[in-house]
Amino acid sequence: LRGISAKLLLPDKWIRLAFFILICWIIFLCLQFVPLPLPLVRFLSPRLVELYQTFGPMSLTAGTVPLSIAWENGFRELGKCFAYAALFFISYGVIQDKTGFKRLSLAVVSIALFISLLGLFFLRFSPGKVYGLFSFEQSMPLTPFLNKNHFANFLVMTLPVTLGLLFLLGDRSSLSAHQSFKEKILWFASKEATLFLIVAGIFAVELIALLQASSRGGLMGLLGALGSFVALLLFSRQKPVMAFVLLAIIVAVTIFAVYQVHPLIYKLKLLGSVGQDHALEFRLSNWKDTIRIFLDFPWVGIGAGSFDELFPFYKTIPEKAIFSQVRFHYAENELLQGLAEMGIIGSGLLGAVGF
Repeated sequence: LRGISAKLLLPDKWIRLAFFILICWIIFLCLQFVPLPLPLVRFLSPRLVELYQTFGPMSLTAGTVPLSIAWENGFRELGKCFAYAALFFISYGVIQDKTGFKRLSLAVVSIALFISLLGLFFLRFSPGKVYGLFSFEQSMPLTPFLNKNHFANFLVMTLPVTLGLLFLLGDRSSLSAHQSFKEKILWFASKEATLFLIVAGIFAVELIALLQASSRGGLMGLLGALGSFVALLLFSRQKPVMAFVLLAIIVAVTIFAVYQVHPLIYKLKLLGSVGQDHALEFRLSNWKDTIRIFLDFPWVGIGAGSFDELFPFYKTIPEKAIFSQVRFHYAENELLQGLAEMGIIGSGLLGAVGF
């Protein structure tokens, strides 16, 4: 813990507190699979006992039932949590100092560039197919993320990293030492600016690939990410010329890309007319029904990975619907689904870890 806190430059007590909360959250997830005495389950989740009485009365004869209604799915979700934690600590181990952080950022940016170029390639030469080999209805048509929203949101996460690396390269250069505006412009023709311009080009490619996906969620995520970045930039009050140049690049590329993406503009217009936007109506219905699950099981939820088991009893859209997404495996909202599966206690612990 001392070594980790030294890297983070944080007091030991905060590191210990973060690990303690993380352990409590993992224990909570494990307890969802453990059969508990009926009086305790009735106290924590009264509606859960009613659910067992309706659909599995034989389960109550033993006097103990688990909080999770789908423990097999729960073990899968728990495995995901451990995998994510392992990836996080592996990445964290790479960051020994600023050089390590820069190398990790370069790796993330390189992967994002490769996926962006791959997506644009298949968009141009093999629309609607995965790797140009076989058709897949959700490719839409960017790959290797089979869903265009997943593709777009991956780029939303990597774009701020690319932009941050761009600022870091400019901050470590001699650009700030030049006084006049002419000298700063001439700096871009110097050898020192080569890597800076390469990263700026990568940012442009990622942004074009993101907008070509025509994902409203991706666009909203991008605006939120860039808004947070600009807010941090304003608080720092440094490098105004660099900020002006970068924002000019962003604006120019955004105008060009949005001008080329007619489906995105069409889908944004549909936001004002719920009756015509079937995907939006589908999501709003899912969110409303997921809130009903949360209100019935507010404290401990129904168990991680149990959403698709219980949701068919709560959904209001019929199975034979005009919507393309008739398989209700997810709430299409991570926050609401987390509340439904983990309740206030589990979601609160997870939120505390993030905080």
